[in-house]
Amino acid sequence: MSTTIYMLLRHRCGEMVFSMFEIKIPKDETAEPHHLSAILEFPEQEYPRGMCSVQLGSEFYFLGGEHDLEDPRPPFDQWFPKDVYIFDPIDGKGSMKRGVSMNTGKCDPCAVVADAGEDSSGKYLYGLHGFRNNRILRLGPLSNVDQNPRMLSSVPIKTISMMEEVDSFHKLNCSSFILHLGNRRFCYLLTGSPPRGFGFPATIQDDYSRTVKLFVFEETNCSASEFYPNVVYSASFEIKTSFINRGDIISCHILSPGEEHESMKRKQEDNWKHESMKRKQEDNWKHESMKRNKKITDKLAGYLAWHDGWKCNR
Repeated sequence: MSTTIYMLLRHRCGEMVFSMFEIKIPKDETAEPHHLSAILEFPEQEYPRGMCSVQLGSEFYFLGGEHDLEDPRPPFDQWFPKDVYIFDPIDGKGSMKRGVSMNTGKCDPCAVVADAGEDSSGKYLYGLHGFRNNRILRLGPLSNVDQNPRMLSSVPIKTISMMEEVDSFHKLNCSSFILHLGNRRFCYLLTGSPPRGFGFPATIQDDYSRTVKLFVFEETNCSASEFYPNVVYSASFEIKTSFINRGDIISCHILSPGEEHESMKRKQEDNWKHESMKRKQEDNWKHESMKRNKKITDKLAGYLAWHDGWKCNR
């Protein structure tokens, strides 16, 4: 089974606000990459710009943002909608559903899922930096930061450039993202489209295409002073869309085979509970119906007995 990454792209212009693409990293690292196509689209007429996304289990939540309205004085909720949208890619429906609305709208929000009980001792913090985010940064170890936040300034920092792997992107407007796949494996995603500036040959068709490069690497050394990534898998994709596809990676979500299995298991258990409750409710209805029918039958039998006795007395 493969690990699946869901890449959410933000579009700076055009009729589409966001689009989401599904990328499968095969277990066999020699396998050919599959074609990319949008599994979710967010038209500007339906969704606000500036939404954020967050993952909880196998569900992705989209919330916040601001509509671009021509009316300068509409109600506040029309500018900043309170809507929350939920998408579950493995429920078999492949569609968005509405969640519980927020108490108020929020412009350019940020949402995270936190686990305060996780111990960070002996762990490292990874990120991206540089003009085109083509350098991977490792900060750590973080063993003393929890006890003394001021220790963060003295934590060793090591960076590795990915320029050699992505040298063909030097003429593209790029954005990148990094994900931890588990077991000291990481996925580095880079996407870009030709710039529209002076001196660069670009056509109208370039606005509808996008290049994506993906690298899976593992860290071969976890000491504080050294950081050597070993690229174990790479793939390139060309995306062609029916809408203007210029923008950045806003977020990426990941579902591992284990998470998909657990999510499907929970859904199956929920379905069993629902069916069990439904059967119990039906049994209760049958029981109540039988009780009511017995009362009616007893009343009818009593009335018939009284009627027969009344006729005999006459």
